[in-house]
Amino acid sequence: MKSAIKIISGFVAIVVFTAMLAYSFSGLKVEKVKDFGVKERGLTFASLCWKESEKATGYNIYQKNKNSTEYTLIKTIDDSKTTSYKVKDLDMESFYTFKISSYKSFFGYENESKLSKPVETITLPRGESISSVTNEKKSALSVNWSSGINCSGYEIEFALNSDFSDAQTAVVEERETISYEINNLIQGKTYHIRLRSYTEFEGNKYYSDYSDSVAATVKKEVEKKEIIKGKPVVALTFDDGPDYAGASKRILDVLEKYKVKATFFTVGENAKNNPENIKRKVKLNCEIGNHTYSHNHYGSSVTASDISKCSAVIKKITGSNPTVFRSTGGNTTQAIRNECKKEGMSLYYWTVDTRDWKTRNAKKTISKALSAKDGDIILMHDIYKQTADAVEKIVPKMLKKGYQFVTVSELIKIKTGKEPKAGVQYMSGTKFS
Repeated sequence: MKSAIKIISGFVAIVVFTAMLAYSFSGLKVEKVKDFGVKERGLTFASLCWKESEKATGYNIYQKNKNSTEYTLIKTIDDSKTTSYKVKDLDMESFYTFKISSYKSFFGYENESKLSKPVETITLPRGESISSVTNEKKSALSVNWSSGINCSGYEIEFALNSDFSDAQTAVVEERETISYEINNLIQGKTYHIRLRSYTEFEGNKYYSDYSDSVAATVKKEVEKKEIIKGKPVVALTFDDGPDYAGASKRILDVLEKYKVKATFFTVGENAKNNPENIKRKVKLNCEIGNHTYSHNHYGSSVTASDISKCSAVIKKITGSNPTVFRSTGGNTTQAIRNECKKEGMSLYYWTVDTRDWKTRNAKKTISKALSAKDGDIILMHDIYKQTADAVEKIVPKMLKKGYQFVTVSELIKIKTGKEPKAGVQYMSGTKFS
């Protein structure tokens, strides 16, 4: 009897153990994660999301970047109620692939579901900064920036309102491009411009943040004044600029206001360091002349390189070689003439020396300039505040007296009826050597 009971008990125990084992394995069953995807992308992160797996204990997230062949477990989440995860510290403008599984823990055992389908995503491109906005052409602004890394292109917004409520958009579809010209703008108006880069992924565009906005004004075109025959003409000339203290800009403001022009004999180094000033002078119909590269040699010390180096700088900025030259200190040698002739430049001395460089006195500069007569060349320098003060008075006073302002090249043609000759130095509209 006892033996029978033992047999029955053992059988029952086996049945119970088998049932428990079967139950435990059934309890470890876990479903594959559904609706796995990306809900947000950033510069260095990707936010993943999925549907809750009710029978799961938690989830495993795997990652593979573009250059990898294997997935790496990057996160185990121990809460089945959690349905999102933000993957951080990713590289900007990079592709990543993710997979997810659910897992179940039961009495020390653990079972993992099959991996989900891969989800691909890309981090956002870095934002670009606008390096400059220039107004070199009529009714146009040129926007410049540095090239992105892996972006697909750029979007430019420009608006008259600083809040961009009236913004228009231009799209640049090549990431290698680093400039864009916005055309058909209103002259005299100030535009606000900002830039962002974008990456295309699965038919959609993902954008960086906008750059800081830059304001730029589209200047009005300067009207060219016709020269009236019989009225006196003079040539205002300025040496040594552009300056960095504002004198050159103030002088240009006067010329623009009264729609007159002048000739600027520029120092190459100064032009190289202030190209926008030179471009503005050209836009105002002024003449850009060569005054050697560094203004540290005089007379026989001036070399051909001193002259040709300055010419190269001017051509790079304006697109044209200079056709006029003035010797430093007015000391001209045959070697200087030869180089000027070789480069196609005529030379210019002066009739009226205002001595602004010595007196630094606006009243004295005005008095000297107003003593000029028809056909004279007036010498000043666009590097002194006092000269700018003087020009603000000289131009309107001489206009009132009936004078017309021309460039030195125009002066020679008006007074002689011929084009200036390369290698010849002119002291006035009619006097040369």
